[in-house]
Amino acid sequence: MSGPFPAHPGGEADVVSLIEEQFERLEERFHRLRAETRQAMQFSAIGSAATIWAHEFNNLITPILNLSKSALDLKDPAYTEKALRIIASNAETLVALSERILNLAARNEAPAPAPVVVRGAVQTAIEALGRDLAKDRIRVSVEVPEDLAAWVDPHSFQQILFNLILNARAAIAQVGEGRLRIQGATSGDRAVISISDTGVGIEPSEMESLFDPFRSSRRTSGPDGSRLRCGGIGLALCKLLIEESEGSLTVESRKGEGTTFRIQLPTGAPPRTSPPNLPS
Repeated sequence: MSGPFPAHPGGEADVVSLIEEQFERLEERFHRLRAETRQAMQFSAIGSAATIWAHEFNNLITPILNLSKSALDLKDPAYTEKALRIIASNAETLVALSERILNLAARNEAPAPAPVVVRGAVQTAIEALGRDLAKDRIRVSVEVPEDLAAWVDPHSFQQILFNLILNARAAIAQVGEGRLRIQGATSGDRAVISISDTGVGIEPSEMESLFDPFRSSRRTSGPDGSRLRCGGIGLALCKLLIEESEGSLTVESRKGEGTTFRIQLPTGAPPRTSPPNLPS
């Protein structure tokens, strides 16, 4: 009866070498597919905010067009100067918003964890919405210490915060108004960031599949008539990015009362662990 390895000299070593080579190829393919999946989820989540951005772009561009036409027609130096100041201000806002969108959409196949100041990241994520949440009757409070830092890839962290804040906006939109509260603290060697809303809450039956990327996303209309999407692929992306940073994401929710997402991330670089020794 023939054994599991070739009988000729060096046969067992050849088989082990072949297995290791196949394993390396599978591992490389896995990482490539994971990066492609992350990017696909990233663009899908960004698509959820497209209607908000389109609305804000229209609000900024319309005055630019109207003021330009009026200045050309009136030929009044004082009016023209005033119009140009407003046009320049709106144009600067458009550039800033465009840069935020491009930063969110930037491809990032190799996460590079680093210390990230949480409060600054939260403010940037809120600004990336491109719309003042007060316009949607949402009161925002940021209760994060200035010195709180998390060990995470900066771009991934922006994606996480952006998606969770976008979901909170959508949940509050369904009740007409409410509060978004973002808190931060340390617990041992972990930075804990909580994002709470007073929106519609989540049905108990939906909790188990909340982070499933194939879960259907519920849709609703915001106060401005925009179509919003929450849940589904955006939350799956958040969970993936947080786990890549050795963190965790949990959720608590009561139907009709609101939802709290709680992120836990390391405050410093986790210790390196040596790979397990292969049997000889």
